Amino acid sequence: MKNLICFAIIILLSISITTFITTAYEIDNSKFMTIDKIEPGMKGIGKTVFEGTKISEFNIEVLAIDYNFNGPKSHIIWVLCSGEPLDETGVMKGMSGSPIYIDGKMIGALAYTYSFSKKPIAGVTPIAQMLEMLDKTDSEGYTMSYLERDEMFPEFISNVDSPSIIPIQTPVMMSGFHPQAINKMSEDLKGFGMVPLQGGSGSSSNGVENISLKPGSVIGIEFVKGDLSAYASGTITHVYRNKILAFGHPMYGLGSANLPMTAGECGLLLPSLMSSSKSAAPLKTVGTITYDSQHGIMGIVNLEPEFIPMNVKIFQDDVQIAEYDYEIAKHKTFSPMYIGSTVESSIYHSFKALGDNTIRIKYKASIKDYPDITQEDVFSGSSPGSVASAFAMPFYALMQNSFTVADIENIELEMSVKNGRINAAIDAVRLNKEEVKPGGSVEVSVFLRPYMGESFVKRIPVKIPKDAPEGLSILRISSASSSVAWNKARAPMKSQIKDMDHLIRVIQEEISNDNIVIELFVPKIGVTVGDQELPALPLSTFRVIDSQMNAGENAFTRGTTFMKESVKTEYVISGSATLLLEIDRNAR
Repeated sequence: MKNLICFAIIILLSISITTFITTAYEIDNSKFMTIDKIEPGMKGIGKTVFEGTKISEFNIEVLAIDYNFNGPKSHIIWVLCSGEPLDETGVMKGMSGSPIYIDGKMIGALAYTYSFSKKPIAGVTPIAQMLEMLDKTDSEGYTMSYLERDEMFPEFISNVDSPSIIPIQTPVMMSGFHPQAINKMSEDLKGFGMVPLQGGSGSSSNGVENISLKPGSVIGIEFVKGDLSAYASGTITHVYRNKILAFGHPMYGLGSANLPMTAGECGLLLPSLMSSSKSAAPLKTVGTITYDSQHGIMGIVNLEPEFIPMNVKIFQDDVQIAEYDYEIAKHKTFSPMYIGSTVESSIYHSFKALGDNTIRIKYKASIKDYPDITQEDVFSGSSPGSVASAFAMPFYALMQNSFTVADIENIELEMSVKNGRINAAIDAVRLNKEEVKPGGSVEVSVFLRPYMGESFVKRIPVKIPKDAPEGLSILRISSASSSVAWNKARAPMKSQIKDMDHLIRVIQEEISNDNIVIELFVPKIGVTVGDQELPALPLSTFRVIDSQMNAGENAFTRGTTFMKESVKTEYVISGSATLLLEIDRNAR
């Protein structure tokens, strides 16, 4: 009997514990209305900000309910919005997350619309689906695939007979950014459901007090702050203790996230025939967005976010003409993008955007637990914005590597600008002799054709390595970029990054564009082992190596480079040329 009683107590305790776990975030029927209680024809209100930080109300009427709209148990409630200013503007970018109420109870968040809508009709994500995020920890997350993201954020369809239902787009107010930098980012941001808009910043400052974090308030991410500002905004749906739910649709589909959560204000409404928008400005960073799901985003108040400090100094004719300080949100997807756009805007705002320029850059990037990266390079042409793209590339590689988190702690960049171009193309090359012994020397005559100038010859002595094999070899003379492309094709496995140390070493060893690269290439198969290259070897050796090779780690090369050196010039070099050279121990 005692055993039976004990067993019954254990069962009751198990049921109680299970009930507690499953009801931790059960719907409070006094505050929320679930989808099963909602019917077409019901009327209510929505809350959002149309001016400053004041939360205003607009009217809604339920039109229909689409079950399983975004997948199993992922429903949507269609409502017709009305009242000023929506009668004129329609549903606006920046309204994502606006809480919707019926009989004083929240039913969900304004989240969807469709292209070329003639009426302010919007889709509402049910609040029950959003409340599920409250049970997520920072380490949990759903990561949206690129295919799913593209389906969630399709391009606008020009055919008005085929409207496309999409999440309400997120406006990104870009204060101080040059129009060309904004245009360049548009395509990348569109894939994440964002639309960059040029505008002024608000009073973003950590000194702003009494920030209101209520359903209907402006909330978003300040990707860049300082001398430039990039702020993506939406609306708070629900506040639960120190957690905030917003948007009602994925912001970027990132799953677990770590982005600065910033309260904001609405400065201007921008009516448009295609899609109206709220112009918002940041006020104060209030926490960190930690989760980005199919049904919205969640942020934690007072959780300190991370930024990358970046200092940019610009010199013209050796005189400093500008200095900018930025803080860029630390995130592997967005940091490199905004690093490039801030540098591009710095260039365009500091000197002429059109015409011929030569820009020399020198930078240092500090990475936690790794050596600093220091590099110099030079660019010349009529498109200074390309300098920013080239500068950003190593940061894409660093932050999106597949080995470990690259914690970039600081970036310092100096750019020196001069008028005019110093480009020169390799027209032809000649050798002073056709045969040379191992360890001997030849002279290479490189015919360079400067931009809008007369060709001239640069003579370069080249010493042949003592271990160079006898026979026919190829002397390759090229620009730095051409050399990189050639070696990727010649030894593909060597070009594959093996770990973080290898990546940093590759970035650090990049040759600047004002160099002529000379390589002695022997068309005999070699081997790469890891990131090390073994030269041309006897066939018997290859058989041994081949039998011991592990697929994916080692590979043959399409020939072997026995010598590589670079010669600095006064020009930005382009082009390439090759020469045949006979290596013979009996050569004079």
